[in-house]
Amino acid sequence: MKWKKGLTLLEIVVGMAIFIVSIVSLLGAYMNVLAMSEGSRNLNTALNDVSRVIEEMRNIPFSSITLTDWTTWAQNNGANTLENETVTVSYQGADPLTVTVIVNWTEKSRQRSTSLVTAITQR
Repeated sequence: MKWKKGLTLLEIVVGMAIFIVSIVSLLGAYMNVLAMSEGSRNLNTALNDVSRVIEEMRNIPFSSITLTDWTTWAQNNGANTLENETVTVSYQGADPLTVTVIVNWTEKSRQRSTSLVTAITQR
């Protein structure tokens, strides 16, 4: 009996199934990378906002740090680009003044937060 060259229907179906599984897996991996990229970008933005607040604290007189409404300052100076972003500042001690800056935001219907603690002394 001579073998005919070509593919059977079963071979084509199996090949298509393997191809579809591969494409779906790659698409899923791509979607995960996009989600992680967005989360990383938002965290970077939040950390930049924290740094901006702390740098402003270092540029004003020491006695004015605790008198400033930093939440309002942050909103008026561009630290509100993330969804539902809020900046909160708390103080502890006198000199050195321990400052905690917290940024909260919403990402994909989930609350996210980052903070930075630093000490500022009178110059």
